Amino acid sequence: MIYLFSVFIFEVDDTGGTVTSSPTKVVWSANRSNPVSENATLLLTSDGGLSLHDSDGTLVWFTNVSDHSVSGINITESGNLVLFDQNKSIIWQSFDHPTDTLLMGQKLTVGASLTANVSLTNWSEGQVHLTVVSNGLRAFADSNHKQLYIDCNILQNITENNSDYQLEFTNGSLSFSNYNDPTGRITLPNARSDSIQFIRLEYNGMLLLYDYINYTRGYPNSVIDLLEILGRIPDGLCIYPKICGHYGIFQDGQCKCADDTYFRQDVNNNTFSCSPVTPISCQDSQNYMLSVSPIDAVTIYNYIDDIETRIRGHDVVECQEFCLQNCSCKAALYSFTNGGCYLSTEIFTLINEQLNFNYFYSSAVYLKVPSPPPSYNEKAGSGPKEVLGFTFGGILVLIFIIGVFLVFLRRGAEKQEQDYIDEVPGMPSRFSLQELEVATQNFGNKLGEGGFGTVFEGSLGDEKVAVKRLEGVEQAKKEFLAEVQIIGNIHHINLVRLIGFCAEKSKRLLVYEYMYNGSLDKWIYGKDGRTRLNWGTRYNIIIDIAKGLCYLHEECRQRIVHLDIKPENILLDENFNAKVADFGLCKLIDRDKSKVMTRMRGTPGYLAPEWLTAMITEKVDVYSFGVVVMEILCGRRNLDYSHQEENRHLITLLEVKS
Repeated sequence: MIYLFSVFIFEVDDTGGTVTSSPTKVVWSANRSNPVSENATLLLTSDGGLSLHDSDGTLVWFTNVSDHSVSGINITESGNLVLFDQNKSIIWQSFDHPTDTLLMGQKLTVGASLTANVSLTNWSEGQVHLTVVSNGLRAFADSNHKQLYIDCNILQNITENNSDYQLEFTNGSLSFSNYNDPTGRITLPNARSDSIQFIRLEYNGMLLLYDYINYTRGYPNSVIDLLEILGRIPDGLCIYPKICGHYGIFQDGQCKCADDTYFRQDVNNNTFSCSPVTPISCQDSQNYMLSVSPIDAVTIYNYIDDIETRIRGHDVVECQEFCLQNCSCKAALYSFTNGGCYLSTEIFTLINEQLNFNYFYSSAVYLKVPSPPPSYNEKAGSGPKEVLGFTFGGILVLIFIIGVFLVFLRRGAEKQEQDYIDEVPGMPSRFSLQELEVATQNFGNKLGEGGFGTVFEGSLGDEKVAVKRLEGVEQAKKEFLAEVQIIGNIHHINLVRLIGFCAEKSKRLLVYEYMYNGSLDKWIYGKDGRTRLNWGTRYNIIIDIAKGLCYLHEECRQRIVHLDIKPENILLDENFNAKVADFGLCKLIDRDKSKVMTRMRGTPGYLAPEWLTAMITEKVDVYSFGVVVMEILCGRRNLDYSHQEENRHLITLLEVKS
């Protein structure tokens, strides 16, 4: 057992007792990187201040206030541990020695930093730092301050060195100013009167604002991503440096190792990370650079262009050579956007996503690995010309063989996929493309369209149907398989019934029962909706949605999380009975698991705060359902940009009204 001397937050009940169901949050620690054992001693003396000794008498930590006479120790309501003299003047305070947390009333001067923990379970100082600079904040992902991932200019057009500026966290705002000129202020969500706010730099690089007691009680918006408020994070979790740890790559919403041949996932670690199978040795002359493909879609998390770390005027081959010649270099990133070469001594999360961020590059990432495979070794005695000739001829032959192979492979894959779907037991009916063209009069009567496809009205015999034609090859395939394999095998009165499907080559269509009154959004927004839906009908719709979600979450063999509950995905039949539809984004959670990791998905305005943790449960649907209930009752959208800024967010508006 190891121990830390810490300041932490915990919840108490009305009698002053600790609420055991509420977790504690450590907000400061004296010896986070040097824990002590049982029977350690904390000593307070008038001439030396406060000191911590291990059980064997070793000095672990002390306040070093020998030039003052200490009279006592106190901890303030804001969490500041202070030593004071006989005049009650503070001579030492923990606020001047921050760890990973900023408390209300605490100030950070220029040059001061927050340093994140190593991981969720290791509270030692990690490699992620947030530093106050002369005009704002900068965050780095290694100990040498070389990998910049946040560059936030709070004060604009500052040319001088503002060493007297400081960042102060107060209830509801971050203020960046000097002592006489408070100019830079960022408004944060206000805390409730019964809660405590604090800002924490997490191990993965996220900067989160906690509303502690509301967080433990499950209130919405109790955990806020500050970087979104600062305007630095436009989307998702993948841009943080340690979301996938070392040598991990974020792809299709999942973390995996960059290459299974050279890297393995770390075991006994509750956060994802990988490590080299064979450590790189500076004495090994056979090191070579492994390309992480596809080349134009890979970068190192949110790697910001920092002139100090950029090598200019060299091509991608020379960039690799620089890394091979540098013993401390573990990877080379070459930007095709600006021609810059970056040498990295630490490898954190890689991204294999087509992201449209201004600060992402079209780039190539090359990882240094030992011992190239045999295909990279030239045959003995082969000269450059012979090697070039054989290589060029071999490439032509290979291109021809690959072309022929791909044609047969595609035909086989299409047939295999269709056969695979046919073999799934309990599947709905399968229709040919020609049958659905006739049923929809060649897709002539469009009912609506969404992000993944267009819906058409049709008839199969005497039965009226809605035919959804999926669009976008890869996404359409994912949504198609999710709908057919999951919702095609479950049945409930409050889930839209999947009648059948069509899969012919790249054409994928889904056939649903026809819902005469369309989607819920057409009935709850605007004047017409408010006059036609009475309170009894609204109540019944809410109950129907809840029944459908309860079935998905509690009564199926695997919990089914819909992930996109919103009025557009709630359909109404001729009697205004509500049914949940559109399961293209859904996720399965096994009964023996409480959470699942997935990429952020859904619709803004309906996303639960739980998405910020990267591990989600079925409660994300419950949050979205709560938003839909508010919209049904209020007759407006949660996010409505037609209103003035202070009234755009319905949840915030209702919090203020309450």
